[in-house]
Amino acid sequence: MGTFLAIYVRVPVAPHVSHRLARYGEAVGEPGSDFCGVELSVVRYQTAARGEFADLAALSTELDTNALLLGFCGITNWFRFGHWRAGRRLRALESVGGDSGSEWKLDEGAPEPWEPESFGALRAGRLEQDIDAHGAAESAARFYRLPGWA
Repeated sequence: MGTFLAIYVRVPVAPHVSHRLARYGEAVGEPGSDFCGVELSVVRYQTAARGEFADLAALSTELDTNALLLGFCGITNWFRFGHWRAGRRLRALESVGGDSGSEWKLDEGAPEPWEPESFGALRAGRLEQDIDAHGAAESAARFYRLPGWA
């Protein structure tokens, strides 16, 4: 299952987008997806939890579009999702697994349509059931038709 972290922007891959995303890596897209994405390195994965991705709000403003952050770690059952639109953060989720089950570390904004198939009811910061971090990432990726998740 491994570790995965990527950013996605709802625009086709174009020279100005590739140039803007170059600080993260090479932007890729695929037919049938409205998004292009950049898979981030392990170093970026380790710093993401410290809030490095404030640039995604600026990116979504600059391009007047949606920007997503999507990540998971199968070993720790860590899941992270962020959604910005034109500079405004719409959703931020972070969950981590532990001995006593999954726990929300971050839950801000309105739930998105893909969430019910991944998460049980939230009660006092705890999930009714453990989540499958990879499965939650896959649900979000399928909903948004993100490149690389076909």
